Order: sequence, then structure tokens, then C-alpha cells
Amino acid sequence: MPATCGAIVALLFLSVIGYFFWRGTVVVMNARHLVDEQGGLLIDVGTPAQFTGAHIAGSVNIPAADVALRQAEIGPVDRPVVVYARSGFQSARAAHVLRSIGYQRVVNVGTIGRWGAPVSPQWEGDPSPEAVKPPLVGTTV
Repeated sequence: MPATCGAIVALLFLSVIGYFFWRGTVVVMNARHLVDEQGGLLIDVGTPAQFTGAHIAGSVNIPAADVALRQAEIGPVDRPVVVYARSGFQSARAAHVLRSIGYQRVVNVGTIGRWGAPVSPQWEGDPSPEAVKPPLVGTTV
């Protein structure tokens, strides 16, 4: 009987890990869809120095501390808004502020690295990360 309980606990643990992995993938796919097809605004909520260092093409920089003050730049409250930052805390804070001032369609991607994470080829619009492979050394193309 104890072996069965251990197997059930292990299965539940793996299910929880799979859920959080899949949930994160769906968030990124939804965010890309909002930006590419629904006119969503992609906001880097990091500092101007962080934005200058690296940012996602097409994003605008509105630091997390200034989000509520720069509502005119973001647009109407029914516009989709996608936020990201260098830390998940910064982006979560900005997403919370946006929701608290009335924005209805806010997606928090989290860290900038998640935007370029490999995506599922099962979803339309997401290229398979295995689609382009460099040639092997010593072979001709």
C-alpha cells in the first residue's frame, strides 16, 4: 500500500509541474496573439537603462513606477496591454497597477527571456524552434 501512495504523490507532483509549464506557454502565446493580431501594446516596464540594454522589438518603455502616470500613452482601458520586465516582480507590479486603474485586458509575460522561449509547434503562428538548424561542420550546403 505505501508504494501506491508514493506513486500517486509522484504523479500529482509531475502533474503540477506540467500544469505550470503549459500555463506559462499559453500566457506567452496569448500575449503574442494580442500584440500581433489585436493591436495590443507591448510595454517594457524596466528602467530606461534596462530598456536601452535589451528589449523586445516593437515594445515601448514605461517604467513600472510610472505606469499609472502615463495612462495617456497606453491608450483606452479596453486596449490589450502586455507587460514584461527583467524581473517577474516588476512586471507583476505593473500589471496589478494597470488592472487597478481599469485596464481589462492585461497580460503579464514575466521576464523578457520568456518571450523568446521555445514555443509549441501545435499552436498556429508559432514557428517550431527546430525548423532552422545550422549545417554540420565540414558539410557543404
